[in-house]
Amino acid sequence: MRALSWIIAVSLALAGCRQVNVDAHKLLAEPRMSTASVVLDLFFVRLPAADEQFANRLWNEVDEQKLPPAQRQRLARYGFRAGVCGAHPPADLERLINQEAATVQPAKNTISDFAVDPVVRRRHLQLLSGRPAEVIASSMYESLPLLEAAANGAVSGQTFKQAQGVFSLRAVPESDGRVRLTLVPEVQHGEAKQQFMQRDTHLEIVSQKPRKTYESLTTELPLAPGEMLILGAWNERRGSVGHYFFTEPTSSGLVHKVLVVRLSQTQHDSAVGAELAVDQLPTAALADQSEP
Repeated sequence: MRALSWIIAVSLALAGCRQVNVDAHKLLAEPRMSTASVVLDLFFVRLPAADEQFANRLWNEVDEQKLPPAQRQRLARYGFRAGVCGAHPPADLERLINQEAATVQPAKNTISDFAVDPVVRRRHLQLLSGRPAEVIASSMYESLPLLEAAANGAVSGQTFKQAQGVFSLRAVPESDGRVRLTLVPEVQHGEAKQQFMQRDTHLEIVSQKPRKTYESLTTELPLAPGEMLILGAWNERRGSVGHYFFTEPTSSGLVHKVLVVRLSQTQHDSAVGAELAVDQLPTAALADQSEP
């Protein structure tokens, strides 16, 4: 037994300690995104009321032809307009964003008066493929009378109580590195009620308000990393759905705004492209149920 102990002791002494080489880069490597994940930056930008031509100049630099003609016509009948721009936003919009980046304080989740709130508000959003997210587009309206124009020119109306404009947003990565975005406008109204909702393989009880969903106004198109989808309203379509989504009543009158959705990153794009001016915006993110 003593001999066995001596043999073990000698073996350990001869073995000594061996340094294990570890690749520091592997230890420090950033975790990879899920292949089913998409990162978006959403900006609500309030347009300057004193410059009546600002919106015209903005939309002149947005490519609305990216949407099929039939889709553009449907959106226009309800007061919406949409288009795409490349890695840099239109010059006037970029100038406004850069100016606000240096002056805007972190935004509060509740807006009391849009006229005194930040001109630019940002939300950083990571989505799983096909999983919906809600983007609150308007403040809460005590009473919301909506006019709807049919293709034959007929106009109908409906009034909703305690109503708010919301976009249901989905993003699905494509094999070429682009992402297919889908935005569907909804009007949520009334009191929230508990109901069952299918979540993957099980049912959940959720509290939701009744909603009117405008499936025919779905905006769907692919974006490459860095590209931006811009949504807004036709200023002359007062009383339309788009008008209430993209205007805010203030003590000094109506304020118009646009929504900018920028594809920031996918797993196909591990390093986000060129640094953009919009990345310098204040990072006050909006909560899922906060007002824009």
